[in-house]
Parts: sequence; C-alpha cells; structure tokens
Amino acid sequence: MISQKLHNPLRIVAVVYFLFAIAYVVMPVDFDRIGWMGYVDDFFLFMSAFTFLHGAFQKPERAFIRRQLFMLSAVFFVLCPVWILILTVLK
Repeated sequence: MISQKLHNPLRIVAVVYFLFAIAYVVMPVDFDRIGWMGYVDDFFLFMSAFTFLHGAFQKPERAFIRRQLFMLSAVFFVLCPVWILILTVLK
C-alpha cells in the first residue's frame, strides 16, 4: 500500500506523465504511416497515462482499486511499444 508520504509525489509524476502523453498524441511527427492503425499506439500511451493518473488520485483507502488501475496502466504501457514494433515490421 502506498503511504501518505508518497501520495503527493506520485500525483506530480502522474500529471507530468499525462501531459507527456497528450504531447505525444498531438505531435505532428509519427512513427507509422498505416492509416488508422497508426493511432493505436497513441491510444495505448494515452490510456496508460490516464489510468495511472486516475489511480494516483484515488483515495488511499481504495488500495485495491489503485493497484488495479496501476496494473492496467502497466499493461497499456507495455502494449504501446509492442504495437510500434508490429507497425515497423508491417512497413
């Protein structure tokens, strides 16, 4: 369980990560040129940041929900580079 001391810095990291994800989505340079499939990696990164942000702002009493949101964020975070690798193979 995350203690109260780590609660505020985790929120700062979550907000910075979310802002980075938004910047990645609106970035004009993209790694892929395969139409709508190129937006899937943007979705995975954004959802990773969103679920991490949502988990960081949960009440400390909801430890099980926070842990699930952080795990879901990790899954989305892993899927993003995997999808980028798949798209580089498809080129």
